[in-house]
Amino acid sequence: MGLLTKRLLGLPWLGKKEMAPEQAQEARDITLAINGDGEAFARLVSPHLPTVYRIARRSCGQNVLAEDVVQETLTLVYSKLNRYQVGTHFRGFLLTFAAKTAYTMLRSEKRRGGYEDRAPQWEDHSNPEQHADVRELEAELRKKLASMSEKRQAVVFLRWDGGLSYGEIASALGISEGAARVHVCEAAQEIKSWLEKRSD
Repeated sequence: MGLLTKRLLGLPWLGKKEMAPEQAQEARDITLAINGDGEAFARLVSPHLPTVYRIARRSCGQNVLAEDVVQETLTLVYSKLNRYQVGTHFRGFLLTFAAKTAYTMLRSEKRRGGYEDRAPQWEDHSNPEQHADVRELEAELRKKLASMSEKRQAVVFLRWDGGLSYGEIASALGISEGAARVHVCEAAQEIKSWLEKRSD
């Protein structure tokens, strides 16, 4: 088979490749969920809920507020399912809404000045001084995240909390993979510089 023939056979107008079984099931569940099937929606989001909660917990620092972020994220995703492009990364689609919701909550908490009051409660009090230092760092980190642009904050959540690849981040944010790499690098450098200044 010649090179030209191979290239022609790979063109999309000659037919789409079959979906993997999990993608086909996801596509069916999305169709069902759009039509009001709550169980199908639960199947879609359940595998990703721990990550959504982790993003929410980092932004809020309190369980109750984190649960509010998770609930708002699920409500938004459910209402926007018709925007999802089947065959792309549903995980990225979901976590992008989580990052945006967390960003909104974080900005709101910053305006109210409620960071210190919402520091997480530790069950193990064997080293109170160390735990106090950790609580202080978490509160300051939330302030730092709140001061970042929405896109830069999103890549922090999606990369480090969500564990998304650069390709998934690019797809979720509607940017190129190269741009996603740049945003992640810049966000990491900004946080690193902040930590260095904090330790001086």
